[in-house]
Amino acid sequence: DLQTAAVLWSVPKEDTLQLRGASTARALLAGPFSASRGLPGSALQEGREVGVAPLHAGFNGLPYYSDVEGIGSALAVLIPAPNEAAGGPAGPPAGVLCVDRASTEAFSPEDRRVLRIAARKIALDVAVSQRLKATDHERATMGRFSAALQRLNGALGLEQSARAASDAARALIGADLVIVSEVDPE
Repeated sequence: DLQTAAVLWSVPKEDTLQLRGASTARALLAGPFSASRGLPGSALQEGREVGVAPLHAGFNGLPYYSDVEGIGSALAVLIPAPNEAAGGPAGPPAGVLCVDRASTEAFSPEDRRVLRIAARKIALDVAVSQRLKATDHERATMGRFSAALQRLNGALGLEQSARAASDAARALIGADLVIVSEVDPE
């Protein structure tokens, strides 16, 4: 019976939260939002989930709303750091999963458990995405390295070897200028 589920991602250097995704029929503000204010800020500062039920008129603890009319209760659940969710070392939370509904009843222990699982799943999805991106980057680097080695192995003579080495350096490290010098043995 949720009205909105919103993923707010932490931007630590700016002490802000960015709205990264939401499921709702309501209009949401784009942000960024202060990471130290409202319901998500309380969850981050306290290091645990925080709920409010019933919400009173004029409650401004859900930063992505301009008006909380029709909302009876809300819960903010921490999203663990992606590396922590994947079994790595603990780190600061990656963000906050905020949910709300019309009912003024507090979220039950079972509701909270399900939302913690959802927050962990979000973190795991991000961890997998980061690993896939890193793997793709490594694969592309290895492809450039392999192509450079093939050109170097096919080079005959000093001039072709110098050109192949120069091309390899540009391809592998993005050098703007490569100079190959011949040392005079005398």
